Amino acid sequence: MEFILTDNNRKELNYMRHNSDIDLDIGDTNDFKISMSFEDYLHFGYDFGYMFFAESTEYGGIFGQRHTNTETNIVELSGYTYRGLLSKKIIEPPSGVAYKTVTGECNSIISSIIGSNFDSLFQVGYYDYNTQTVITDSGFSVSNYSFDRYTDVLSGLTKMLKSVGAKLQIQCVSGNTNEPFTVYLSATPINDFSEEIEYSQDNKINFITSKKTNGINHLICLGQGELTARTVVHLYADADGNISQTKTFSGINERAAVYDYPSAEDENTLITEGKENFKELMNMQSIEISVDDLSVELGDIIGGRDRLTGFYIKEQITNKIVKIDNGKLSIDYKVGES
Repeated sequence: MEFILTDNNRKELNYMRHNSDIDLDIGDTNDFKISMSFEDYLHFGYDFGYMFFAESTEYGGIFGQRHTNTETNIVELSGYTYRGLLSKKIIEPPSGVAYKTVTGECNSIISSIIGSNFDSLFQVGYYDYNTQTVITDSGFSVSNYSFDRYTDVLSGLTKMLKSVGAKLQIQCVSGNTNEPFTVYLSATPINDFSEEIEYSQDNKINFITSKKTNGINHLICLGQGELTARTVVHLYADADGNISQTKTFSGINERAAVYDYPSAEDENTLITEGKENFKELMNMQSIEISVDDLSVELGDIIGGRDRLTGFYIKEQITNKIVKIDNGKLSIDYKVGES
């Protein structure tokens, strides 16, 4: 994998072929850090607002911070990835309306949300390398979908697409000679590779598994009102993580918490937001895998099994850590919630 350096107009300058360490987080903090010598920093002419990318991937970002150390002769550059930039814009409801509600084909909605907020960095559609054309119709649509109030663009689009079985795919594509590169955003299917891809000790790779069974399984949601007039909704989780208003656990196995949302417009809103909060408190399981030859995207589904404990997980990829250390590429995948 090679990274290309561009100026602040996205015009390609050079391949980043120097001795640097690169660390990108995709899906969690959505930022990056690059360490290099002063000599390489000066030779390649890095500057604030410059960008970098790896062709056909979403790996890259825009330089926004610099840290230097004269004792070690090291320059550290950092900034947001392209996915991270999306998290720095907010979807606001129209004036006088509680929620921004959309209907239509998903790529068209993405385009309307992006608008001119990012100048011309982002274009909407899937770039097909075989035909060298951009496919604008995703095949996915929503009807009367309401974004959470004042959610960031990344969270809002991710949640909207997940509701129809899609994910947000990001591709960096080189421009023609002397033309800027483009970052394409598109709604694409969530691929379930769990039948084809299941990592275990049989693959002779190491991984880290986590399983939490003592999470919250009873959430008391408090809405509008005061004292005895306050709206109260009880949500319960069963052993499989399904959320309902039917109690499953009692006695020593019941673990309760309170979710305080006094500004909830109505009971349905309280339930919807309560469920989202509940997911962060309940039982969870995850697996972290380090492998550099896995062609899957954030949001796709794979499987993992620890034969020592019998642990099995089939979940979406929620985080990718891309590293180049002394010229060696590694990609860590996290599956499931932490």
